[in-house]
Formats: sequence, C-alpha cells, structure tokens
Amino acid sequence: MKGPLPVRRSPQGRPVISQAGSSGPGMNLGAAWAELTFTTQWDIESSRAFVAQTRALTAEHGREPGALKVLPGIMPFVGSTMQEARGLAAEFGSYVDVEGLGAFLSHHLGNLDLDGLDPDEPLPDLRPHLADNASVSRPRLYIETALRDGLTLRQLAQRISLTLGHRPVIGTPESIADDLEKWFTAGAADGFIVLPADLPQGLREFAEQVVPILQQRGLFRREYSRTTLRGHLSE
Repeated sequence: MKGPLPVRRSPQGRPVISQAGSSGPGMNLGAAWAELTFTTQWDIESSRAFVAQTRALTAEHGREPGALKVLPGIMPFVGSTMQEARGLAAEFGSYVDVEGLGAFLSHHLGNLDLDGLDPDEPLPDLRPHLADNASVSRPRLYIETALRDGLTLRQLAQRISLTLGHRPVIGTPESIADDLEKWFTAGAADGFIVLPADLPQGLREFAEQVVPILQQRGLFRREYSRTTLRGHLSE
C-alpha cells in the first residue's frame, strides 16, 4: 500500500521509547534513544552507580542527563505484618518445579552447565564461566546475589522464579513505602515498574495500601494533570 498512513496521529506526537537491559551495549542504546530504561537492580548502591553511568552516557550523546528515566522492576509482597508478607513470598516461591531446577537455572545463568552441583549447597562462584557478551549482565547479577546472600541453587531458583528476576520487596505497606522512598531519595531510581506476583490481587493491594502512603509523603501524585505517558514523564 502506498500513500499516507490511514490512522490518526498519537496525541503525544511520537511513542515513548523504552529500553530494557543493563548490559553495556544496552545502556548505550538507551542513552542515545530511549526515554525509559527498565532495569534489574537488587542493591541500592549498585543502582545508584547504574543511574550515574546512565546519566553520563546520556550526556555524552548530547542529551540532558535526566532525559532518560531509570525504572528498576520490583515485585511487592504486601502483608499486614512482616511475617505474613514473608509467608506470602515463601508460598509463591514454593511453586518452583524442583524437577526442572537444573534446566531452569541453566537458562537464567547464561546456559551454564550445572550438572553435578548439589541443589542444597551454596552456589559456587560461576562468574568466570560466563560468556563474554552483552547478554550476561543479569546472570552475573544473579550469581553475585547468591554469593552475597549465601543462597543455594534451590533458593536462587525460587527467588528468580518468584520475582521474574526482579527485586522482591517484602513487608508491610509502611516498610515497602520506606524502601521505595529510600531508593528514590538516594538517587537509585527515578521510579519503579511494579510487577505484582498475582493479578489482580497483588496490584490492588499495592495500589490501595502502599500508594496512599507514598502520596502522604509527597512522593506520588494524587491526580494526573496530563493525558499521555509522555506528559506524565515530563512532570
């Protein structure tokens, strides 16, 4: 078909461009073109460093450093008590298929050969065995997390499957709000992409219990003054 596109132009002019990934090439691509970066970050100091590097790369491409928003993914587990929230997270983690443990972890760890490793022993340092390419940033993060927290293969598989690889935020509405505020005020994130463990209940609990606390603290808008995603990002 030739001629003009027979659809109405978007009210925001052009779509918001989002880049996902934390590898060097991915960061450079996002810094050049994107307006959102969807990233996996589990440690606040590492995330601060990621934000700083993203800002520097964005400036190198002739853009305003803050033109690219960094939004780590989080998976909230909201409970009336910490014990209840931990129980909910443990319940979801228990759904991991133990029979498929090796294949599951191998896939998420850059197709490493895990045969011979005891699933209930602490994960050894597998970083030297990772391939040198752009797709290993997340496997490296998983291994470093397991080493830092002393996780076994089984526990690491549960954590990855539990959160789709993103950071679990487990606690009461107040403690979750505290956590998000800490990351935001420390410059470790411009915001967050919320990935509920279940829908619609998980999203409803976050929206009804955590968001009002963030609003009370002046960290989340009470109403929208724009009508597009691009407009919201500019506020």
